[in-house]
Amino acid sequence: MKQRGSSPLLIVVLLLLMGSLLLQASERILRAGMPGGSDEYHYLQDFFQAASSLAWGGQQRWEDHEGWQCRQSPEEGWRSCLLWQTRERGILRGQSANGETLLWRWVQPADAARSRITAIPAGWSDLCPLPDERECRQGL
Repeated sequence: MKQRGSSPLLIVVLLLLMGSLLLQASERILRAGMPGGSDEYHYLQDFFQAASSLAWGGQQRWEDHEGWQCRQSPEEGWRSCLLWQTRERGILRGQSANGETLLWRWVQPADAARSRITAIPAGWSDLCPLPDERECRQGL
């Protein structure tokens, strides 16, 4: 039998070379996108910690006094703080464990002593809802 050139071998080598280049390009693209994915993961982790802090704070017993009062979860590290605005309405602040993410929820007293609270429907915000933003940062 006669052999006719090395074109099949050349095609296999060419395919291996193109596959290798494609893998290297894919690796560069993935490495370039990794920091953004990591940032998004940390943002979501902080957001859900702050949301959990709001839910946790809604289950706590609070005192009936003026000014911010805060509770910190010993297990999770997040904080919930309450500020009574009027006798009928207060603002609950949920804070992630690292303190970077804050969420707010308008609440009302659930009992006459104002030791228990209930959330006002559609009363949450990821922006400071108070007229003076400096007041939202008090007690941090």
